[in-house]
Amino acid sequence: MKPDKLITHILNKSLFGSSFIIESSFNWNELLNESRIHAVFICIYNEIKDLLTDDKEKWDKIYYQIISQNIRNRNAHQKLNLILTKANIPYVVLKGMASAKYYPDPSLRVMGDVDFLVRECDVERTTIELLKNGLHRTESESNGFHIAFSDNQISWELHWASPGIPKEGNASFEVKKYLSNIIDKAEYYDGYMVPSDFHHGVVMLLHFVSHMTTTGMGLRHLCDWAVFVNAFNDKAFRDMFEIPLREIGLWEYARVLTAISIKYLGVDSKDFASGVDEETIELLMEDIIESGNFGHKDCQRINQAKLMRDDATRGITQGNMVLTLFRNLNYRSRKAIPITEKIPLLLPLGWVYIGLKHIILIFRGKRTKVKIKETIMGAEKRSNVYQRLKLFQ
Repeated sequence: MKPDKLITHILNKSLFGSSFIIESSFNWNELLNESRIHAVFICIYNEIKDLLTDDKEKWDKIYYQIISQNIRNRNAHQKLNLILTKANIPYVVLKGMASAKYYPDPSLRVMGDVDFLVRECDVERTTIELLKNGLHRTESESNGFHIAFSDNQISWELHWASPGIPKEGNASFEVKKYLSNIIDKAEYYDGYMVPSDFHHGVVMLLHFVSHMTTTGMGLRHLCDWAVFVNAFNDKAFRDMFEIPLREIGLWEYARVLTAISIKYLGVDSKDFASGVDEETIELLMEDIIESGNFGHKDCQRINQAKLMRDDATRGITQGNMVLTLFRNLNYRSRKAIPITEKIPLLLPLGWVYIGLKHIILIFRGKRTKVKIKETIMGAEKRSNVYQRLKLFQ
């Protein structure tokens, strides 16, 4: 059995208690690599640790490293709550720790950064409080929707808008409408504030789309969705999400992710996911497996995104990839050099600026070199898959 096939069976067993029997003769090194690439190591380790022999020391070492990181992450979230509560700054955490709430054991979820959201009017005050409490900025400027900090162990991201919101179009208006009270509706859990079920579901889908259409969505993201959707019966999920997600343009995406979770991870059957095209299920699951967490399996995915995704609407474009590239260059140019908005003839200056910036990032090892043939072929393949999802339509 290939590692990607085995890993989904083990995740099914870990998350939902399937009766799958794991054979001790499997190539553990392949499974180890795959579980780390997809950031689902703890789920896998807990199910196979008693079968390990020669490789056990290596697995144990990685396990304790990840568990230690998870503990530091949880402590950082609780520290965040103390800092902001004392300063009377309302907030809500996003993604990782909010997702862990839905796992059968929150420690199964491999953690990354501390992501949290405050109102835009509180950004300056929040920055002052974080700096006062020993954090330091890791970027001289914000990237437009968050500021990065560090406590020398964990990265903290201060957001004033939920990641993944389209910049333009009707979907942008609808998402902002539905997320407008995310902080007001936040709930206390395990020492910090997390989104309501509804807001967490919307934030997850936006986050998944953002990564899927750029670097890539891995099995950790799929597991986050699986444990979340499994927490609701069909009627409860429909009542909470169908109308909002139809208006945003993410209802089909939610249906497909749920159908994949049912087929591969053992989620209880949901009527709202019935009728999803089998080929779409297979193609998107293949895309997830080929990606790895944040595209760790394919470094060309970020370059492919420039040819198939509209940066403004976050939707998948149809037709000429060259036109998509130039639309994105123009959009980024207007953001980088605002005067080009008023004087379009200056847009080529933005192209040069963006190109030089990309080259510098390549030399600094923060971007991969563009392999033109691989990039074009990959963009075409992925675009054909993602168009089936009707993202933000």
